[in-house]
Amino acid sequence: MSRDRTAYLRQLALDSLNRYSGGFADLERVDRDLKSIIRSLNDVADPSWTSSLLRLWGQLEIIYALALDEERFRLTEEEEVYVRGVIAELVAELQGYELPPVRDTGEDAR
Repeated sequence: MSRDRTAYLRQLALDSLNRYSGGFADLERVDRDLKSIIRSLNDVADPSWTSSLLRLWGQLEIIYALALDEERFRLTEEEEVYVRGVIAELVAELQGYELPPVRDTGEDAR
């Protein structure tokens, strides 16, 4: 069951990241999506993997929080480049994660 849940949550994260088209509003959406997805993954996935995701998400959160703190609703060009780089790292981390093997329960598949 946790394998299916992990696969589902991983796909949700990838979908959110792949829809990122740039800018503050989209960063806000990705930040919110990833926060809840990674929290959910903490319950079912390898802790070292979720820690890596959390570290990368934190980099996005810092850019978002900094813009909010400065009452800006636009990202600078430098921030946008940085955000896109972190998103690429997150996508690679998510795609590279190997799901645990399906356990044989000894029951015949129907």
